[in-house]
Order: sequence, then C-alpha cells, then structure tokens
Amino acid sequence: MEIVELFLLAFGLSMDVFAIVLANGIIFHYPKWRRVIKMALVFGATQAAMPALGWLAGRLVAEYIQVVDHWIAFVLLCGIGSRIIYNTFKEGKSDINCPDTIGMLVLMAIATSIDALAVGITFAFLNVHIITAVIIIGMITFIVAAAGLLLGRYLGFVFSRRANVIGGLLLISLGFKIMIEHVFI
Repeated sequence: MEIVELFLLAFGLSMDVFAIVLANGIIFHYPKWRRVIKMALVFGATQAAMPALGWLAGRLVAEYIQVVDHWIAFVLLCGIGSRIIYNTFKEGKSDINCPDTIGMLVLMAIATSIDALAVGITFAFLNVHIITAVIIIGMITFIVAAAGLLLGRYLGFVFSRRANVIGGLLLISLGFKIMIEHVFI
C-alpha cells in the first residue's frame, strides 16, 4: 500500500471521529486548548492502536469482528448520545453533560475505531508496514479531531443551551448511520 493510499485511508477512517468530536465541541460550548489536545490525543491514539491490534489478530478473528463491529459502534454511540440528552433534561445544566472523563472519551474513541480494527486485519494480509500505517492514521486522526472540536466549539457557542441535545442527536445519528451501512449496504 502506497503512502498516498494510507493518507486517504486515514482520512476516511477519521470521518467518524470528526462527527463525534464535532458533537463534543458543540456540547462543550467553548473547550479550552487543553481539552482539545486531550481529546484529539485520545481519539488519535485509539484510532492508531486499533489497526495495530487488528494487524496482530490477523486471520484468527477477522470474521468475528466484521460480524459485530457495527452493533458495538451502534450501541456505544446511541447509549452515549441518549445519556447526554437525558442528562440535559434531567439536570437542566449543559456543563454537567460534557463527556470529558477518560472513560467516556475512550468509549467514544473505541466506537469510532472499530472499523480501523478491521482495516488492521486486512493490513496483515496485504503486508502493509504497520508502523508507518499507525503513525499516519494517528496523525491524521489527531488533526481531524482537533479541527472538529474547534468547529464544534464555534457551533456550540452559536447554539448555546440546545447544544447538548444537538450533540447527543449527532452521536445517535452516527450510530444509526454505521448500523444502516453494515445492514443494508
């Protein structure tokens, strides 16, 4: 696999991350640079680690992961999105609902990187240089995540208190998108 193909693949894999961090940027209203870097690092590192794990797993688990990857992503994203919306109406304060804990960030990162795990399995079959692929995927995802958070920050400021509901709905929509792509396409 050529370097250009790896960059395009990394960009494609990071689109789900972009949707998630855009929603998070909206929810946070105005995330500080420290939070932007933290979230971009978690998403970038997770997105980079998954192909490495898939590469290691190789042929042994390929058919099992492809069978359930969309279900895992669907449940995680819909659960997180629903929780954000529920807490918005329960608490009445948008600041409480920010999914900023490492546990929540890792759950969202895993939900968006399951496809990268499957890609890593194909890397084993294609004899892709895994270190190069992991670096490129992590780097591109970090950049896309930071850009999505900054754009979401602006949108969160514009939409104010409705931002949590919008962010939660975006996460749920992404979960349904993943499910529909795997079930009907």
